[in-house]
Amino acid sequence: MAVLAGCGNLKSDDSNPCPLANYTGGRSAQAGPPKMHIHANGLQLSVSETCQVGTTPAGFVIEPPDPHNLRYPFSVSIQLLATPPAATGHRLRYLGSGRILWYSATHRESVGSGDPEWELLAFEHVGNHWIEYRENKQDEGQPEELWEIAQGLRYLPSS
Repeated sequence: MAVLAGCGNLKSDDSNPCPLANYTGGRSAQAGPPKMHIHANGLQLSVSETCQVGTTPAGFVIEPPDPHNLRYPFSVSIQLLATPPAATGHRLRYLGSGRILWYSATHRESVGSGDPEWELLAFEHVGNHWIEYRENKQDEGQPEELWEIAQGLRYLPSS
């Protein structure tokens, strides 16, 4: 089972080489050991123990440990869908090991003096099921945390 413990291959600017470094209050996310979260529906999520992970009826919600003190807080939700999505987006993102996420990114202009808001919506087809990933973030550029968090997700349906 793959484990998300750090930053993988994601790149950011030189001042913050890892977009997930904020998970640990400034130290590298690789320093925090991973923690496994198992949902009754078969979703298994491994993320740094410094992440806040909540359970929903169909999946998980992931946030940084103190989102109110971050310049660019974010929220990622992962849901096992009961039915196929109406649309999956037209872009592809390869996660490795044959995993493909279809996605779309929506950019809404900022209200007031803040940066624009982004919604990243991605879908993964696993067997006869679909998994929805959704990230919301106010930032100058397109959010990237969803891709790293998705690396730590597996779906193992009960037999």
